[in-house]
Amino acid sequence: MLPGLFLCALLLGATVPSLLALPAVPTQVLTGDVYVVTQGSGVSTVNDSLVQNLSAQPWAGLVSPEILSFTSIEGQPVVVRGAEPGVILAMDRGSWVEGGPGNATWAALGSGLAVRLGLKPGSFLTLTGSSSPRIALVPFTGIFRTATPSNDELLVPLSLARFL
Repeated sequence: MLPGLFLCALLLGATVPSLLALPAVPTQVLTGDVYVVTQGSGVSTVNDSLVQNLSAQPWAGLVSPEILSFTSIEGQPVVVRGAEPGVILAMDRGSWVEGGPGNATWAALGSGLAVRLGLKPGSFLTLTGSSSPRIALVPFTGIFRTATPSNDELLVPLSLARFL
């Protein structure tokens, strides 16, 4: 009986700070904090309708679905970020340095990653899935710059990220 009570007290103690912080979430979003809603593997439960519902809230300024994947390009590890480019660049206070997103399937490199890999727009990148055996040959269409770590990321459309 005593170990069960101890476990309950431990769990309650661990969750109370999070529960108490919930009323402050809208204020923190408005003041510039970012909140990430994630899910595990399996059927998608965090989907576009959740993003639409959050976007409709008066306290939510910028909301974007986002998928993170991992690959390597020319032997270098790369974080692939599937997202809406306009929203993500607004969140990261970034801008296009060269080119921009393409029409359907495209890839854009953060300026730090482009320099590190020595790549220029106009070439093609071979991207692989990080959890599924997938491969895609994607045109490199632009370079963006931010004041955040996303300078070292690869940005792709959501549809491509879902595929990978």
